[in-house]
Amino acid sequence: MGDPYKYKFGGKELQDELNLNWHDHGARNYDAAIGRWLSPDPLAEEFPEWSPYNFVENSPLVLIDPTGMGPEDIRIYGKDANGEDQLLVNLKTDEIDIDVHTNIPSSLVQTMDPITNEMSEGIEIDIDPLLPDLSNVPADSNVMISVGLEATLGVGFSTSIDAVLFQNDEGVVDAVAAFKTTGDTKGAYGGGGVQVGVMTSKSGNPLKVNDFGGSSKSFSAALKFGGSFVFAQNYSGLLVDVPNTGNAAGISVSNNSSVLTGGSGNVEKYHEEE
Repeated sequence: MGDPYKYKFGGKELQDELNLNWHDHGARNYDAAIGRWLSPDPLAEEFPEWSPYNFVENSPLVLIDPTGMGPEDIRIYGKDANGEDQLLVNLKTDEIDIDVHTNIPSSLVQTMDPITNEMSEGIEIDIDPLLPDLSNVPADSNVMISVGLEATLGVGFSTSIDAVLFQNDEGVVDAVAAFKTTGDTKGAYGGGGVQVGVMTSKSGNPLKVNDFGGSSKSFSAALKFGGSFVFAQNYSGLLVDVPNTGNAAGISVSNNSSVLTGGSGNVEKYHEEE
């Protein structure tokens, strides 16, 4: 008598007819014995750098594949000591699939894991719990996702990677611009994690990539959970902590400077026209 429980690896149904022992992921079948799909990825043309038979981009400790289709995350890459691409942060979401390549040194993220506070590479964070419904974001507003750390006692510093999402006329996110933001802080605040929010244009016109560079001010308050009010010349908004991505406590005011360090998709379309 065979095993009556059919849901095995990854919670997917085991296809044991003819002793094949394949797992049904919906879009295609997976053979756990060899770690490969048994048919090409239906979205293979979107990922020419990968074999159409690879499983989770050969990174099973970092990524999952619940459907057998393409990845659905915002993956932010920086540079290692040799100048090669290295995954810094994998922001897990069912809404967006995009790679963002930056010049941010990987050592910045290795020292600021918001969950364990230990040296880490390739932090993975689920942002869907607080990611705004993109279909309801006004045309003059942009979703911002900030991964950062602050240490302030009297005076201190803050540093973050800020990913700004841009949507086309159909409401589809087709570009992400990444900024490295550093701040001089005053107050009493410590901690790190991920914040998500909506930045709104002060003029009522759609924001451009250039609007997010340069100077801004922020006011942060938290007792394990909190948020930050951000004020810049062309926009303002509220960033709220994503649950279970870190701990923070205190109150601080920060003078920030943001520098564009990378992007993906149709970023050039959202630059200010000269």
